Amino acid sequence: MSGGKPGWGQPASDRGKTALLAVTGNGCRTLARLRSAFPKADAYLPEKFRGTVPTGAADGDDHRVYHFSPPVRPVIADLFHRYDYLVLLIALGAAVRLIAPLLQSKTRDPAVVVADEAGRYAISLVSAHRGGANDLARKVGSAIRGIPVITTASEVQGTLAVDQLGREWGWTLEGEENLTQVSAASVNGEPVGLIQESGEKLDPDALPENWTCFSSCEQALQSGWKGSGWILITHRLLGSREESLREKGVLFRPRSLVLGVGCSRGAPAEEMEALIRQTLQENRLSLASIRCLASITLKRDEDGLRELAQRYQWPLCFYAPEELNRIPIPRPSDYVWAVTGAYAVSQPAALLNAGADRLLVEKEKSRNATLSVALADLGRLPGHV
Repeated sequence: MSGGKPGWGQPASDRGKTALLAVTGNGCRTLARLRSAFPKADAYLPEKFRGTVPTGAADGDDHRVYHFSPPVRPVIADLFHRYDYLVLLIALGAAVRLIAPLLQSKTRDPAVVVADEAGRYAISLVSAHRGGANDLARKVGSAIRGIPVITTASEVQGTLAVDQLGREWGWTLEGEENLTQVSAASVNGEPVGLIQESGEKLDPDALPENWTCFSSCEQALQSGWKGSGWILITHRLLGSREESLREKGVLFRPRSLVLGVGCSRGAPAEEMEALIRQTLQENRLSLASIRCLASITLKRDEDGLRELAQRYQWPLCFYAPEELNRIPIPRPSDYVWAVTGAYAVSQPAALLNAGADRLLVEKEKSRNATLSVALADLGRLPGHV
């Protein structure tokens, strides 16, 4: 392969990127039309069609063009494991035969869209929801003025896909053992219970008619409501009674916990991590629901805090002392004020960032750190999930 054989002279992993591949002259010309919609995508085409697709160096984009010699099977096998999004301009039957041996699971496979060489259709083939192939098909169709072909039941019915709940807000699905069962119940019109205790508020008017909403696990249990499945959205670790709901349900973790952190200069990341883990466990809160770490501007350059945030990909938010001092706290500290200019750090930082008026965890301490936890008031967002 010119520009590097599969896996040679290229990054070990291109996850998060898009690959466009064509095998015919017409397909290469259609691929060239996709370039404006995918300015960072890498293009793969046969050696004999070199020059059909410009490298893009002149217009300042940073994607690459690679050329290969037949057969195409090893090329697609290589791309399948290195990219998150694949657009194949080949016949659908050929795509199915080439990809079938590579499939693992909907959580691991890349999104694959197949388009005909003339660009009339863009077919969502693999990882329609979880991988984003449905959205990719729409984007490809728009770019080449083709028709996106989407066959997933929820899309066809115009209803919500269970596994897509909260995707745009970073919600995570904890365990998938009941996903197929709950998804099938939803698209088949069977009764599904939705319990939302936190996170970006779903609008009941935008939800399927066969979903019944509850504001807490306790409310759902007391109601005696029976259905074919449950959707639980919570920042809490479930209790023994609540686990009965999960036996027929799926559990989403919204990014809704704000951790206010104060620390001494040089506090190690490991100490703060241990404090966070212990505090959340003792208060039955989920690590997966952490939204961000909040602290005082004085700690912008605190190595341990930055290391911890980087380790878990948690955003860091900092507030000036005067901002923190506007938040009422129960026991202001003259000592902390003398050192930082604020009467407290962890408590007001958590409340300020969360937009909350009370703390889930007032304050926990280790030798060099303090921790407070607030539940973000994310409000009610209109319309769609």
